Amino acid sequence: MLFLIMWTRPSCYNTSVIGQRQVIGTSQPVLAKAGDEAILPCHVEPAVNMERGSVVEWSRHSLPQFVLILRDGRYLTEEQNPLYSKRASLFHTELPQGNISLRLSWVQLSDQGTYQCFVPELDSKIQLRLLVGIVSQPVLSNGPTDGGVSLTCESGCWYPQPEMSWLAGDGTVLLAGPSVTYTPSQHCYDVQSNLTVTQPGRVTCRVHLPHINHTVDTQHVISERDIPTDVTSMGAAGSTAIAIPVIISILIAIPVLYYYWKRKITIL
Repeated sequence: MLFLIMWTRPSCYNTSVIGQRQVIGTSQPVLAKAGDEAILPCHVEPAVNMERGSVVEWSRHSLPQFVLILRDGRYLTEEQNPLYSKRASLFHTELPQGNISLRLSWVQLSDQGTYQCFVPELDSKIQLRLLVGIVSQPVLSNGPTDGGVSLTCESGCWYPQPEMSWLAGDGTVLLAGPSVTYTPSQHCYDVQSNLTVTQPGRVTCRVHLPHINHTVDTQHVISERDIPTDVTSMGAAGSTAIAIPVIISILIAIPVLYYYWKRKITIL
């Protein structure tokens, strides 16, 4: 999945200006999942050909050497930090239009931080924030329990710690027990939540990572046959238990009413 921040001129754009040229980017964080590709937007405007005779420097705060440096259309790999070797690049076909956005392949959690796009000839630079999260697919398991069906939702290796919730088929949030979080390593959270369902229908386990505004859902459909027999029997028994006293009351009332009706006719 590709995370791309559009660079149309919003009210919150980040610029550095000298003369009539300006380097523009975004003041909003760039969001990416670990393992995906991330684009850090940076453009020279009005557009100027950055393919020849120009220098573009991408660096990261508190990191020695460059993330990427382009000089006269050539990467200077000897000045590049090894962490970004073969992972950092520019869009060469768009350099003539002034696009000097940084493309990071196979994003890692360690890539998170503040980056700087600098054009020395303009003495112009901007800073952008990259946020990285680790996500995984939740797995649902189910089994019978007293009063219904027990659902367990488990999802391993999230970062930072995510939020878990259960949703009914109509989107209503279902009440569940507190989620359990495990930390098998310093860079990973495993989460688990349990829910008891007493009615058939579609149920969704949702894991949300606010850090990068990413949500992963897993759904399960509970059918009539999944509900234990004793649960439905209890419902039927309850209905029967209510109906029997009502019937008895009616049977007792009929002769009493008939007696008083008969007596009234006799008196008349």
